Amino acid sequence: MREKVALIVDKYKRRKLLTVYLSGGLGGLGLFGAGDLAANIFSKSPALFAPLFITFALTTAILFAFSYVGYEWQETLLLREFPKEDDRWLTERVWKPPARTEICYRAGFIFLGATGTCLLFAAWWPYLPTFLEVMQRI
Repeated sequence: MREKVALIVDKYKRRKLLTVYLSGGLGGLGLFGAGDLAANIFSKSPALFAPLFITFALTTAILFAFSYVGYEWQETLLLREFPKEDDRWLTERVWKPPARTEICYRAGFIFLGATGTCLLFAAWWPYLPTFLEVMQRI
């Protein structure tokens, strides 16, 4: 039983680290999106891309923050009870992280992809007519 607790705590630690790493990547993407290069990109693309990028980036940050806090709290609950000799406290509720934590964790990946995709579409938007013209020739 103790081994199972250690595995779950390890899983929560990995998930927390991954959310930190992905948040760092989001920060880099945000800096790129806020820099001079992206300002030029957003000025050449439809006005919708800049607010969409900001919305996706902020939503991603919030989702990763909620998932980090959820895993941290669940890990704290497990470690707080871990020293007890009586294993009856190990209920099914303790094994699973809150549903909101898992939803935020998975949705964070989706919104991170949407943030990058938004920036990619904004960058390629001015070249879309040329690209389509070339593709029609092929």
